[in-house]
Amino acid sequence: MLKKEREKTVNVTKELNETKASLFNATNELHHVTTVASEGQGLRESVTRLQRELVVGGEVQERYRQRVNSLLRHLQHSTEVEITQNSFSSQVSALNQELQNQNNALSAAMLRLNELDAQLAKRDATSAESKCLLEEAKNEFHDQLAVAESNYNNLKMANTKLEGELVELRYQLQCLQPQVPVEGVARSPPSLPLAPPEPFSNLHALVNIDAPDPNP
Repeated sequence: MLKKEREKTVNVTKELNETKASLFNATNELHHVTTVASEGQGLRESVTRLQRELVVGGEVQERYRQRVNSLLRHLQHSTEVEITQNSFSSQVSALNQELQNQNNALSAAMLRLNELDAQLAKRDATSAESKCLLEEAKNEFHDQLAVAESNYNNLKMANTKLEGELVELRYQLQCLQPQVPVEGVARSPPSLPLAPPEPFSNLHALVNIDAPDPNP
């Protein structure tokens, strides 16, 4: 009977070691997830999957704990167990300590997962705020561009109107110049060209210098 119970204990210990190996793999995967936290959505999916694995691992360990306790209670009623009780108790204590260590590791892993989830939420909020600021800047740029285009069109219309008025003014000035009779041309000495009135003498030059190009 003791041999059978020992075999059960060996099997439980083997299963516990396998669980430890699975937990070790899960811990390594958690470390890998932490190093690639900047990958956004893929990290969130990995963290969710790892959380499920850790929960399942905790449930498996709890079942193993119950099986060990059940074996211990069963072995207490066996006469042969009294001979090896101290050794077996030490093994059970070691198993319980290992289970406690694994539970502590699970707690630390869950804490780290919560921290990662908080970081991801903060990063999502920062991304949304940056997108909002970008949209505001784009809208402001479009508004400024519309104002600039409106000012340019108004200035272009004003220049066109001014050019038309200058053409009409030149025509009026030509009409106002006195006509010299043909008979007087032969008898009169040559005279200097008639200067335009003072207010308009430099008007054409000023227009050519100050007026912007209507077709940039």
